[in-house]
Amino acid sequence: MKLRYLFAGMAVLQLSVWAVVATGGIRAGSWPFYVLEGLTLLNLLFLIYFYSRIIRPIDSLTRGLDLLRGQDFTTRLRHVGQPEVDRISDTFNGLLDSLKAGRVQYEERMRFVDLLIGAAPIGVVLLDYD
Repeated sequence: MKLRYLFAGMAVLQLSVWAVVATGGIRAGSWPFYVLEGLTLLNLLFLIYFYSRIIRPIDSLTRGLDLLRGQDFTTRLRHVGQPEVDRISDTFNGLLDSLKAGRVQYEERMRFVDLLIGAAPIGVVLLDYD
């Protein structure tokens, strides 16, 4: 199950419990009602904080993997302020740098071979060890 769905389930469950408690037997305008409303607001703020600290960095990493799957080696992941996610971002960016360098080196070699074959006045035979 995706973390996003677990988060939504947790939010719905917590807020529905508060709604049931708030509507069942507590008179509007009494001090327990206001305490419960304050706790509900605090819970909502916690859920927003949880979303920004957990779900957003995971979405960022998922988008980075999609870019890697599409062979876009120019995009980098930003740091999000969480040490664990920042380490993953650094590793991911290092991987992209090495893949890009390998691709550039391969293209340079292929271009050199093409230029060599085009400029050679004689035939060129390429052999491997087999």
